[in-house]
Amino acid sequence: MSHGVGPLFLTAPKSKNVVSPLDTTRGERPDSPNLGLGLGNKTNGDTTVGSTTIDVIETIPNLPNLSKIYWNHLDTDWAADTQMTVAVFTTPAASVGGQSLNPLDEVDEEQFVTADGGKYLEESGVREAAGLGKNLSWTVPPAEVASRSVTFLGNQTTMRTYVGSAKTADSAIPRTLLINFAKTKTGDDIAFGVTVQHRAMYGLSGDTASAPTDAILSAMSVPDLVGTEANTSLSVTAGADITLILEDGVAASADLAAQAIGDLSLA
Repeated sequence: MSHGVGPLFLTAPKSKNVVSPLDTTRGERPDSPNLGLGLGNKTNGDTTVGSTTIDVIETIPNLPNLSKIYWNHLDTDWAADTQMTVAVFTTPAASVGGQSLNPLDEVDEEQFVTADGGKYLEESGVREAAGLGKNLSWTVPPAEVASRSVTFLGNQTTMRTYVGSAKTADSAIPRTLLINFAKTKTGDDIAFGVTVQHRAMYGLSGDTASAPTDAILSAMSVPDLVGTEANTSLSVTAGADITLILEDGVAASADLAAQAIGDLSLA
């Protein structure tokens, strides 16, 4: 039985401006024959449309720039440039009369990442090794986004990929958290192979950058965020269609994780 945790990739994360600011200002001369009203007759500083006379405003104030949300899309760059922490740990597979006495043997992968098994993931040390610390608070609950067959400790098993968004104790910005998880039996032990990647869900650099509201975040569901092309808008509202998790990015992370888990051993 052994326990080990260590970094695999140490490339520094980077953010990129994934939304270009819109040009929201437009000036019009007061003596413009259109002035946003269609063709009209101008007399003595006034604009007449039919029998209605409208005073012409001498100066038109600039419209304020729309706030931008700098989303960090989980794409192939995200997978390649985000540090991956890899761990393998084991626990005895004791049983009596064919009935397992180890609660971890009964916890499925989703529970292990989220609810009942979340404490075991924390106790394994991999979350702390990944820099997440304790007491994660899920902003967007995690969900399975992919699975594939991998070789782990010489056995063929299923590796499942989960993505969610969580706040940590030291950051107000939620972090997109990606976990690849595989389980197998080896000898008298149950073995777990885990990889963890995480980075800020969005950035706030720049004078016009803004954070998504709690209403927007609370309306998000991981399955609804998955797609083949990034799709965001400056006018994102709660319940709007938005793609932050790209299938290619998930696959790229799983490729790295499969290689890392395949190289793990208990020697």
